[in-house]
Amino acid sequence: LGIHLRDLALYKKGLKVLSKDAAVGEGVINFKRVFEAAGETACEYFVIEQKTDRPYEKLELSYQNCLKITSGMEENKDDE
Repeated sequence: LGIHLRDLALYKKGLKVLSKDAAVGEGVINFKRVFEAAGETACEYFVIEQKTDRPYEKLELSYQNCLKITSGMEENKDDE
């Protein structure tokens, strides 16, 4: 079982609120909660999707953000 990760940033254009792709952890999605929920399932892997003109740069940023978000989650789980 895998989980597809994609983040969105919101911005205003006139009176409208629009969205665009963002690196994982840079947008509005609460990925800490996503990873916590995934830990309660049989999830084996995550796939990062992004529509960008700088795919390698954004993938590296997304990966680093995922590491930061999940840092310490296993240790905190043992405390419960």
